[in-house]
Amino acid sequence: MCWRCRAGDAGGEDLGSGGEPAAVVEGLRGKLTRLVERGRLTQDEPGLFALTEQARRRISQ
Repeated sequence: MCWRCRAGDAGGEDLGSGGEPAAVVEGLRGKLTRLVERGRLTQDEPGLFALTEQARRRISQ
């Protein structure tokens, strides 16, 4: 399982096979940014999101 992703890639099958409208990607990016603010994700570089170590441990239990 990949722990890092870009907003455009995060939806996977739920969003379709790519080429989603910018509004869909921007909406998802906003949600991911809120998760960064809440400490669930980190943002290593603009647009690149990753799970925190604590979130990774919680998922793998």
